[in-house]
Amino acid sequence: MRARLSPAAPWAVFLAVLLGAGGCAGRKSAEPGPPPPVRKVTAPVAFEMLRDNPEELLVVDLREPEEYRGPLGHIHRARNLPLSQLPWRIVELAGYRRQTFLVYCRNDDCGPRGMAMLGASGFDNAVLLDGGIESWLRLGFGTVEVQPPAALVVEPPEPLPAESAPLIDPGTAFLRLLDGSLVLAPRRPGELHVPGRIADGRFVPTGGVEGDGALCSVYERETGQRGHPGWMELANGVFHGDETGRAPQSPYIHGCLDASGRFRPDSRDVVP
Repeated sequence: MRARLSPAAPWAVFLAVLLGAGGCAGRKSAEPGPPPPVRKVTAPVAFEMLRDNPEELLVVDLREPEEYRGPLGHIHRARNLPLSQLPWRIVELAGYRRQTFLVYCRNDDCGPRGMAMLGASGFDNAVLLDGGIESWLRLGFGTVEVQPPAALVVEPPEPLPAESAPLIDPGTAFLRLLDGSLVLAPRRPGELHVPGRIADGRFVPTGGVEGDGALCSVYERETGQRGHPGWMELANGVFHGDETGRAPQSPYIHGCLDASGRFRPDSRDVVP
């Protein structure tokens, strides 16, 4: 069995009031609350935002690179940050946590999923283009068409500018244990996380398990349900069941999946 834990409330993100190692096991833990509603704007309102802030407004395109460069094109100055890469690249947006910016995808659940990740990691002012790029085009707003013929090389986007006083060290991240996703800062009670940094596209822990959430033994005792035993490899947030017989890749944490598919560690220690 090899499965990336599904961010059920789209990697619905984050996280936690720090407690000592003994504080979690002695009482019933709080369960995470529902994610906040997604803030949306229509295509005409999004156009006005871009018109009024032609240089300052960040625009994030969550589609895959082939769509960003494909027949529909993309909104002028939009930065391509694919949804499939967002859990590992969200740290690139650290300087925008207090700013309003526009997010769009196709006309499907891609946009709300990305917004849930952003909202849970502290990007409370992000707004979603309702109806996605399809609505934008249907209402007559233009895009930059990038359909590369044979020899055309598409240059990568310019690096995101950083604020003069960043809110967080861009090298700092937290691995949320419930679903294996990366977040910029713990935010919601009832969740456990591991602090660390990103190096060569992989998560490197710098401490043990922190936060307010039930360990596997506490969950099983309080619910009477047995979890699915296994471990989470911290480099990529992937869960493997004990029944696979494969050797864990360090660093990792042993634990179990509960009935809702959330990972709960056996202890607050990381195996280096």
